Parts: sequence; C-alpha cells; structure tokens
Amino acid sequence: MRKKYSFLREQFRDLTWQKTVYDKIIAILNKSRNKDFKYFEQELLKVGIKLEHERLKKDFIFSYIDENRKVSDKTLAKTFHDDKILRSNIEMIWGKTLQYDLDKKIYLSEKKQGFYNLIENLIKTIDNINKLNIKTKIEFYIFMEKQGWLIKETQTGKAFYNQEHDRYLYDNTIYKILENKAYCLKYIEQNLM
Repeated sequence: MRKKYSFLREQFRDLTWQKTVYDKIIAILNKSRNKDFKYFEQELLKVGIKLEHERLKKDFIFSYIDENRKVSDKTLAKTFHDDKILRSNIEMIWGKTLQYDLDKKIYLSEKKQGFYNLIENLIKTIDNINKLNIKTKIEFYIFMEKQGWLIKETQTGKAFYNQEHDRYLYDNTIYKILENKAYCLKYIEQNLM
C-alpha cells in the first residue's frame, strides 16, 4: 500500500499547485543570493506568495494567493525531496526573520500572554546589551539588574529571574521559543570576559 501511495504521489506531484509554489520559491531563492531576507519576502509577494513567519510557529507558511491555499516549508521539502526550502536553511543564507513581530492575541490564550510578554521583555533587554557594548559578566549582571532581571543559580543551573513577576526563564525555554542560542544565558556568558 505504501509503495502504491508513493508511486501515485510521485506521478501526480508535478501537476499540483504545490509544484507551482515550489518552483516559484526555488527560482526566487536562486535569484536572491547575496540579498537580505526582506528582499526574499518581497520577491515572493511579486509572484503571489505571502510568507508567514510568526515567531511561535517553527515552520514557514507559504500562502499561495491565486489558489487561496497554504503549505509549510516542511511539507514542500518532504514532497520535493529538497531541504534547501526549509526555514532553517533559508534563514542560514538570507538572515533571520524578525524575532518579535507577533500579535499574541491571535495565537495565545490570555493566560499565556503574560508569559510571552515576559519573554519579549527579556529579548529586548538582551538586544540592548549589544547596543551598549557590554563586554564583561559584571557589566552584564549590573545592566540586567537595572532592567528588572537577575541571574540566579538554581538546582538545574543558572537562569534569568524576573523580580517583578517572580519568574525564572531557563535557556531551554528561551531556545525552544526562539530557536536562537544567542538569546540564552549560557551563550551570553561564554561570550563575555
């Protein structure tokens, strides 16, 4: 049964709307070399494909406007045996998408919105570290404390601690949401004197 399905899938995949989407994306990926992510996104729009890249979702969703259909990068990669269309590979070459341009009300319950507000506050605080040219761990700790965050040692290791909300944020939580080590405490500490 599996062989029959694979055969049929192989036989008809060239005739689907997904093939059209795939071909357009590949053409733009090839054309967009040495450009930035914004350029890639704008070129997709020109050929009728809107790219959705909300931070809390791990996939890219390609919306094919003409057909009013959507497909993820993972589905396209699997169907056409091409990993270069995956979000991770696209971002590696053309740069990361914005990390916090999310309308939380659409994706999160009211209960979880406070938690993600806290995460976003931490992200913005960490982004300011680079702008302020902080070089040492001591400077980093002092800066974080002024922003309402402490670095605390817990039973499972160090974590960001928010005094106002009495909440710990661990590296694995941050990494799971952002998929970006640069925002993790361990990474930051390793890159400071």
